[in-house]
Amino acid sequence: MLRNIVEEAFRIANIVSSFGEVVGGSRKELALLNIIRGFLDGYGDDVYLDPVPVTSWEESYCFIDIRGETYRCAVQPPAQIDVCEEILQNNITILSAAEIITKNLSYSSIYDKIVIVETPRDPDDIATIARILSLYSPRLIIFSDVHNTIRRIVVLENLVALYEEASPIKTPVIVVPFSVARKIVEFGNAEICAKSSTAQSYGYNLIANIHGNGDRRIYVTAHHDHWLSGASDNVLGVAIAIALFRHLSRFKLLKKGLSLVLFTAEEGFPQKLNSFYWLVGSKHFVSKYFHKLFDEVETVINIDVVYSSNIVVSTSNPILESVLMKNGFKLKGDDIVFDSFSFSIVGIPSLTINSFQDALRDGVYHSELDVVESVNSEAVSRYMEVLMNILNIVDENELSNLNLVENAIASKIVSSAPNLDVIESLYLFLKALEKCGVVNRKMFLKLLSRIALKTYVGMDIGEKLGVREFTKFLMCEDNVYSIPVRIVKTIDECYRDYRFNIDLLRNIICAVCK
Repeated sequence: MLRNIVEEAFRIANIVSSFGEVVGGSRKELALLNIIRGFLDGYGDDVYLDPVPVTSWEESYCFIDIRGETYRCAVQPPAQIDVCEEILQNNITILSAAEIITKNLSYSSIYDKIVIVETPRDPDDIATIARILSLYSPRLIIFSDVHNTIRRIVVLENLVALYEEASPIKTPVIVVPFSVARKIVEFGNAEICAKSSTAQSYGYNLIANIHGNGDRRIYVTAHHDHWLSGASDNVLGVAIAIALFRHLSRFKLLKKGLSLVLFTAEEGFPQKLNSFYWLVGSKHFVSKYFHKLFDEVETVINIDVVYSSNIVVSTSNPILESVLMKNGFKLKGDDIVFDSFSFSIVGIPSLTINSFQDALRDGVYHSELDVVESVNSEAVSRYMEVLMNILNIVDENELSNLNLVENAIASKIVSSAPNLDVIESLYLFLKALEKCGVVNRKMFLKLLSRIALKTYVGMDIGEKLGVREFTKFLMCEDNVYSIPVRIVKTIDECYRDYRFNIDLLRNIICAVCK
């Protein structure tokens, strides 16, 4: 049976990938969603599209002419450009990432020049390098990709994931394969032409439901927009989610209700561009349906970056962590790059199944190398096994069971060793929770998760490569921003906040659960 579901997933993936690049808010997105609705006809109790305000982006063309030969390149979104630049030996500057990050730069060698830089190991660092270079006013920035491909990375003048207004940097940023960059340098006589634009638009989340017994519901999610070919990120995630939904609908295997949600604009952008430009569809969904989700959701299972059999489950919910660890899953904290984060940040239990680091390592991330043929059936089979296993665990377990909760939090305390005053507040919170019925217990556990998880980014973001956001349970850090709102507090102030909020929650429990 598993083999049949995997074959169905690949069939769906090949159809979805035939649409090419799909950007949230584009006409192509709506055409794709109409095809996906056809896959779900007769399987869900209801299937519908939910509009999301977005900024759509489109590259009209990007090419380089070298001695009569034309080569493909890629504009980095959300730039709005219309340029044709002549590249000559005397207007090229070649720099390394190390020189740029250390700011060991000469203004005269960059100003009004065509700067060529090797793509860093983590392509997301293109944004950091481009931002630093833009301060020296180059005419054009060209990244030479070491994996000999083109790729898309969002480049803004603000790097921190805050709800602050942001805009594209003024200098056009282009990615070319290494072999093309070498020809540019060798011949020193080329022309690069590129055009791209943005428009206010609406993307669409697709929602399908299977009604189960009772009021508890499991959500399976994935994002349907993707840069370039986007097989692992996230054509195959969408295909797996659809194939599994169809299978579960046929055989009525779950006790709880099931919802499939395919998000728009995971890669960006909101209508008012800001530095937290991604997860637009899932953030909109959580905001619009928060009270319903908070009441009914048992767990959100998100699928993203389906690339290798080396699968990681990313979650920051301590109870989910405990249950999954007992079942032998390889775990990491929830990551701000996944749609699960939109749920985690408001206290709704969520996780993402992914092999993100392997896709990054092998150079397929956001590139034209990311095609369906590069992902083997063994990897997709493994994803399907993991997904079905987690579904069964969540369907069978009562995550608000008090013994399970106490053991999970005790284990988390032992592993992370938070402040002793916070531990005392947690103990009193759990004792108060004993007075609650199951419904109230679930509500208060979600509230605890909401106040006990903090996401941070180092204050040195933009000053070095590889700085990323991280999420921790009841832990405070020095020299960081607490995001998505820029808050800087001492560690003592941070722990006082934890204790105050937990004590406040306990007092509410005492009033509600007498």
